[in-house]
Amino acid sequence: MVWLILLPLISPSDTVTVLIPPGTTIHTISQTLHDSGIIQSPLLFRIWARLTATDRHLQSGLYRFPRPYTIEATLHKLRTGESELIKLTIPEGLTLDEIASLVASHLYVPRDSFLHYAHDTAFLHSLGIPATTAEGYLFPTTYFLPPFISARHVLKAMIRQFHHHITPAMLTRASQLGFSLHEIVTLASIIEKEAVLKSELPLISSVFHNRLSRGMKLEANPTVEYALGHKKRWLTQKDLQTPSPYNTYLYHGLPPSPICNPSLDAILAALYPADTDYLYFVSRGDGTHIFSKTYSAHQRAVRRLRKLWLR
Repeated sequence: MVWLILLPLISPSDTVTVLIPPGTTIHTISQTLHDSGIIQSPLLFRIWARLTATDRHLQSGLYRFPRPYTIEATLHKLRTGESELIKLTIPEGLTLDEIASLVASHLYVPRDSFLHYAHDTAFLHSLGIPATTAEGYLFPTTYFLPPFISARHVLKAMIRQFHHHITPAMLTRASQLGFSLHEIVTLASIIEKEAVLKSELPLISSVFHNRLSRGMKLEANPTVEYALGHKKRWLTQKDLQTPSPYNTYLYHGLPPSPICNPSLDAILAALYPADTDYLYFVSRGDGTHIFSKTYSAHQRAVRRLRKLWLR
């Protein structure tokens, strides 16, 4: 089914933005351009397009036109693909599934296609990703991309940004810590999900580094939520027994791959944790955490917070 969207009138320059999907017929294009006040005659537009042999070479995209506009100039813009770019902001900490939904809604890229290539191991390896999924490697930032761009090109743009921000010094630091880049990104993804405040990223990182070095389980709630496939306000004992390699309450060490796409700050925190003896932390519920060195101190902090919450 062919569909076409007219976006709101852009003022004050009296221009209109038209979104033309792939496969739109010249009849539909000409009628829409007329209805939006860009051209005066749909028939003349189609005749001129056929006479100039451009009727089969009009490209899909997001186009901004002044009103009115000449037929010749309109055809030139559509033939050369002078499409506007769409602003797409990827917040830090989103999962692959969440990013796929954003890409589908903003860039009109089929979600299934995006997820297919995001799980295409050969494609990912060709982009320098040492994993079976793009989870963790889609760099959170703002992109300006054309609508209906291919899923492969969107993924390439995001992964290119990831590689751009990973410096040789960071790779050296990971090696000094005894971690691969994949392990650092995986750890950063957990730190990202646990932290609310940027200032606490290195502290939370220190807890996980300390637990890993002592052979303790990470026991990170976000890994359980990832295993469950959705976020929960409170995890039950049943949830904590979810049989999944991502459940860090059941298994030692890091999960097999990242649980979200972390920010550069989270990656740096994974590489440069604060120098602490902390092994535990609990959320105050306001974005901050209480950090403890011992389990008994941690339990006291939990009891104190529960009393406050029950007031």
